[in-house]
Amino acid sequence: ITEMIRLYLSKLIILSLAIITLSQNDETFTEVESQQQGNGPEWVFPGYPEGGPVIAVLVSSRPQDVEELTTALKSLAFLKGDNPNFPAPVLVFNEGDISEEQKEMLKSCTNRPMAFPLVDFKTFPNGWNHQTESRMFRVKGRQEWGYYQMIRFWITGIWKHPALGPYETIMRIDSDSCFIDINDHLPNFKNDNLVYHSQYVGYEDGLEYTTGLIEFTERFLEKTNKAPGNPFMWHFIKATWEAHKTLPVFMTNFEVSRKSYMLRPDVIRWHDALTEAEPFGIFRY
Repeated sequence: ITEMIRLYLSKLIILSLAIITLSQNDETFTEVESQQQGNGPEWVFPGYPEGGPVIAVLVSSRPQDVEELTTALKSLAFLKGDNPNFPAPVLVFNEGDISEEQKEMLKSCTNRPMAFPLVDFKTFPNGWNHQTESRMFRVKGRQEWGYYQMIRFWITGIWKHPALGPYETIMRIDSDSCFIDINDHLPNFKNDNLVYHSQYVGYEDGLEYTTGLIEFTERFLEKTNKAPGNPFMWHFIKATWEAHKTLPVFMTNFEVSRKSYMLRPDVIRWHDALTEAEPFGIFRY
């Protein structure tokens, strides 16, 4: 189930890259700010230049998730693209239920600065009544809407969270991510002109998780009077759908994004359409 939901997120990313143009001419997610001491937020590290990279992960307090994250953090030693004087910090987003003992254990797994900004998964988009909607599944040890809120966070919530303020390049990992070889450019982009990076992995085999995505995307393009910004990718998506009734997907537990691109008005409009307004496909389908 976990992988199926993350594949859904991956398909939305592919659709996003296909329909949003790369031309420069062209009630939201609620965050709870971290408890902190001192004069500034805990995610602002003294001496660090603004606009650098950061590594972001979202984790629950389940022992299994925290244990998996320790391996992911240790594997960051393979990343060699950092400024050696300012290694990219790690932001461990959480719901405030991680114990101090768990935090100290996570900090011990890497020499990178680490902060624990909070998210609020108890709030929902305006107009969405989670009390009456019944089409959902539950995962043992998690809140009933936890995975849906996770998807919503990675699509829209993270870009509105104040913890990203000092950073420009956002490398997302999951608690079960693991690097196994040297990489000379991560957590940065390989080229300065890139705005997004992941890896294509194939087709979605859970057809029930493709419900309405193509139709919704076409309606969005028509409503906003836009043409696909990446015609080649859009053609590939359409051809895959017509031939196999499924959609292509990127890697589900790793991506690198440029914040300034994700905060462009046209990109925000697309993301908000996916998570913050009818038909609330993130929650309903």
